[in-house]
Amino acid sequence: MLDLAHPEEGFRVVFERSVAPEGDRDGFVPVGLDVISDPEKSGRTLLYAANAGVRRSGGGKVSVFEIGKDPLTGNAKLTLLWETPRSSLLPKINGLTVARDGTIYASNFGLSPFVRDAPQVGAAEGETKGRVNTVVCFRPKSAGGDGEWKIVARGLAGANGLALTPDERHLLVCSYHTKKVHAFNRDPATGELLGLGPEARSGLAFHPDNLKAAGNHEFTVAGQRNTFLVGLQLFFGLPVGAGGGERFRWEPGGESRQMTDYTPWLKTDRHAPSTVIEIEGKIHVGHIVSPGVRVFDLPPR
Repeated sequence: MLDLAHPEEGFRVVFERSVAPEGDRDGFVPVGLDVISDPEKSGRTLLYAANAGVRRSGGGKVSVFEIGKDPLTGNAKLTLLWETPRSSLLPKINGLTVARDGTIYASNFGLSPFVRDAPQVGAAEGETKGRVNTVVCFRPKSAGGDGEWKIVARGLAGANGLALTPDERHLLVCSYHTKKVHAFNRDPATGELLGLGPEARSGLAFHPDNLKAAGNHEFTVAGQRNTFLVGLQLFFGLPVGAGGGERFRWEPGGESRQMTDYTPWLKTDRHAPSTVIEIEGKIHVGHIVSPGVRVFDLPPR
């Protein structure tokens, strides 16, 4: 964790567990994060982590932490509270977003670019096994669900980053290989996806990876410009994967509109940018495999 109020102090490790399984514990490989206020306990903040460390032993799951403070040092500390059941419906868990009532959505990323982008709601008839390029949902019993994972969307070309609109009536999903962001209609009362809405964003100059809600119907998204170079980055550690990104505005009934183009900065970052967050005139950029977060100053508006 990095305290943006005191960035000079650098990163602190707030939770650590082995990547490999140990005894009765699964491995811990966090590939996606989201933070919400605890719907059951006022004043408590929860962090949800998409855990890919169990994919080889029955599928992925989501680990839920309380963000608190160490009483001795005053430093931030994560306490593991509970975990969803691991599920075969999460063979390649990747993106993650959580509704205010605790309903969790996760994506299964498909690496192959040779797939058709034809998103639909629900699972295919008779489908019981986990597949890539799906979005799955876990609705806890406290939110009126059954506490089980289920497929709520399929057919995306590289299902990746996820975000909810402010009223939670739409779920946005990145289609990595086709450089689009799709919008699904959603019922906030049940968590069900009701159908595919209009595209929230298309024609991007990069492959959209992570997607973050920035408030006021605005979203930030970042990704990589060349998938071949991303492969070199992943398998050989070569810093060659330049990125792109933007802040855009989208709300139902209107066209999406780019608010800020981050690509002039992310093109200079060759560590395969995957996430961008804008805070007080700066963008904070995370990457697929490279450690650390790069910070760029934006020009005054």
